[in-house]
Amino acid sequence: MSDQRFMARALELARKAQDEGEVPIGALVVLDDQIIGEGWNRPIAAHDPTAHAEIQAMRAAAAKVGLALTPDPFPAEGLFVRSDHYSFVKQGIPSLMLAAGFKSKDPKLDGAAAYVNWLRNVYHSPADDMNQVFDWESGARIARASFLAALAIANAPARPAWKPGDFFGKKFGK
Repeated sequence: MSDQRFMARALELARKAQDEGEVPIGALVVLDDQIIGEGWNRPIAAHDPTAHAEIQAMRAAAAKVGLALTPDPFPAEGLFVRSDHYSFVKQGIPSLMLAAGFKSKDPKLDGAAAYVNWLRNVYHSPADDMNQVFDWESGARIARASFLAALAIANAPARPAWKPGDFFGKKFGK
């Protein structure tokens, strides 16, 4: 598929958003000349303030690798402002944070409880070493999803921008 065909598909999605009374924006995630995620603005129709075209496309791409995008489960912890990429934000560069979540394919596993236990008993302790159990398959899926998100952002027709009214955009946007 050519870039023109990808753009034509993104414009079709934008028209779909417009037909639903939304701001006409369509987005694609493309890998190896294949669309692996697509979306259009739907925050009003979906009653979901996060249902912007880019997020919809990334959700679809994440689903293709067996993952789901979820909001920050611990917003009071301020992980976003404590993360490595925050230095970009302080220079006015919009940024997102992808991290392993807490949902598991095993319904008996409470991922949030396991994370809190690891944080309290292992993180930055002598037990925090390479002998820990690690789910390599999930790690590979997260790495792939991170790559796909970065690729979608890099290939987008417009560079990342702060959303109107965004706290960080008001404070650091240039």
